[in-house]
Amino acid sequence: MPESNAPISLRFRSLASTLAAAFGSSGFFAIQGILLARLLGPEGRGAFAAIMTYPQTFLYMGLLGSADIFARAAARLRPDDNDAAVRRAAMRYAMATGIATAALCILLAWVALPAEKAYLAPLATLAALTMPLQQIRLAVQGVDHGRGFYTRLSILRTIAAALFPAMLLVMWFGNLSSLQATTWTFVASCVAGLLLCQVGMRGDWFTRPQVSVRTTLLRNRGLAFSQIAAELLDRADLFLILFLGSLTQQGFYSSAIPIAGTMIIMPNALALFAFRRGTDPRNPLSASGVHRLLAVITAGQIVSGIVLACLIPYAVPLLYTEAFTGTVAFAWYLLPAGALRGMLMTTDGYLRGRGKPTPGIIGRLLAIVVLLTLTFVTLPFFGILSVPIALGVAQFVCLSIVVVAMYREARAS
Repeated sequence: MPESNAPISLRFRSLASTLAAAFGSSGFFAIQGILLARLLGPEGRGAFAAIMTYPQTFLYMGLLGSADIFARAAARLRPDDNDAAVRRAAMRYAMATGIATAALCILLAWVALPAEKAYLAPLATLAALTMPLQQIRLAVQGVDHGRGFYTRLSILRTIAAALFPAMLLVMWFGNLSSLQATTWTFVASCVAGLLLCQVGMRGDWFTRPQVSVRTTLLRNRGLAFSQIAAELLDRADLFLILFLGSLTQQGFYSSAIPIAGTMIIMPNALALFAFRRGTDPRNPLSASGVHRLLAVITAGQIVSGIVLACLIPYAVPLLYTEAFTGTVAFAWYLLPAGALRGMLMTTDGYLRGRGKPTPGIIGRLLAIVVLLTLTFVTLPFFGILSVPIALGVAQFVCLSIVVVAMYREARAS
């Protein structure tokens, strides 16, 4: 039985497992950042960030909304239906998008890396080859999301998040600290992650799906555009750091991202439930429900941000070593952007579940213009710190547009 249709006690258990998985995934991401910093040092960490810039940027963008598309398709199934056909369709769709994404990332690795970082193109190509593996896993796991199997989804996401840091730990004990070994380790973790797709599959992967990849994309182009817009905003700062910062600055910034990323743990978990709530046409949020949701996530983000800001100066040298003290400033300036991004994930998740991704698309496109404009206007005054400052303002602009749309949707419903 889908847990979203289960008794109240089981729903609380699902919420608890989802929150635990969110904290666990964030914890593994933090451990990954610590191990990368200690294995590679500031400049090596910056080099690995440069290698991963295009694969990171286009991973979710290249999905073309597949996780949401197949979550919505799975949500329409009856509790006792076999979802093998939806999983097969998700696999075929993600394979197509993954191959296209890999090709794009490989092209950019050879023609669009800064001159002083062009020597990293071969390793960036190797990292790009993992795109189909990652996108298939993410698309297929979207079926569990749509069906309300939150506990299974939480476990699989936690395992996937743990694979790379676990392999980095093996590198640590084996005294392997080269950039090449780190990149190959990342590839190995993606191969292992693909095996998780088999969990929950009740059938074969090779039966021809009833709907083609092209038809699926045309029917769901709104969700595809929504994901592209979301990733353009969420990854635009990586592009700016790649071209405006040195390898060392990029290393500091990349090390600050997992710290600020803790601000999206709770909202990311809530976004799963908000999306699922949005897919239910019988139970939309009222205006008072929107009030309560915004009050809860706003209070949580403010408290979390204050606590984290106080801990950062002590945590960075302790976890990353004294060589990474430059990370402290980046982490501080990224906190507002992280808090606002978390709120945006929850609110926009609900609207996407309602089949209304347009406000998020418009908000993010406008926010990207704000980010780029404000970065270059303030660059002479704040230097490379202008990037996280501008990112925070851009996230606020986008969140404002989505919240207004959420209230309009509540009144219309």
